[in-house]
Amino acid sequence: MSTEDLKSLLAAPPRIVNVGLATFARDLQAHGNQVVQVDWVPPAGGDAALAGLLAKLEFAQTVAGGEKIAISSANDDAVERMLSADPVLVDVIPAGQAIPRWASA
Repeated sequence: MSTEDLKSLLAAPPRIVNVGLATFARDLQAHGNQVVQVDWVPPAGGDAALAGLLAKLEFAQTVAGGEKIAISSANDDAVERMLSADPVLVDVIPAGQAIPRWASA
């Protein structure tokens, strides 16, 4: 990057993308800056051991219909099926009737 490029970059208003904590974005906006906020949290709430297990799961293999497929691919298929479903209301009853363990609660 040339010196002229750097000068023009620093002369322009800042372009800010805030990832995570929204209070940072609000503070920047309060000072007149335009901010794009990206809602993000660390996987597993920041628990490194649990995040490691989740990462292994993401790339694990499962058997479906005799063919090995990636779990993430199977999840994509499941979400697509849910989104394309045509739900129908069948009944509305108290939870204790639908789930007997809850009847005494």
